[in-house]
Amino acid sequence: MHLMTSTTSSAKVSPGGKTSAGKSPITKKQILILCGVAGVVVVIVAVWLVWQRFRPQMARMDSPTPVIAKYVMSEHFTQQPFDMQAQFMKLLESRQERDKGDPNKGHELDKAFEARQITETEYRNALQLAWFGKHLNRVDKWSARAGRRSKHFWTN
Repeated sequence: MHLMTSTTSSAKVSPGGKTSAGKSPITKKQILILCGVAGVVVVIVAVWLVWQRFRPQMARMDSPTPVIAKYVMSEHFTQQPFDMQAQFMKLLESRQERDKGDPNKGHELDKAFEARQITETEYRNALQLAWFGKHLNRVDKWSARAGRRSKHFWTN
């Protein structure tokens, strides 16, 4: 029995006798283009990381007092809505307020200024905002009482 085998291939035979599957070798120009694209991607990622690191961010409410005092001097703070600013004012007031039970607590702005953790400008600005926070707390208490009185007045 005679077996006849046939081999078929989609590979092209070049005049030199070498077979290729329709692919051409990568040229130096293509390598340079790929390197350039990779370089651009690396630069974009690096710029984004640097921007994330140095962009102004809101201070956390549990941050140390010098951090809060520096933040309230920033442009980012002045661009916040009043409700957010009021929270920082009340926070500064609570940290500056003297604690009657523990004489070591309170006056954190004074202590930070004496320890040279904040400048005189930051200190004075933070004191002013703490004063505003004190009066905002008083207004909140007064308006809460006025609300109860008016309800009581109308129900009798």
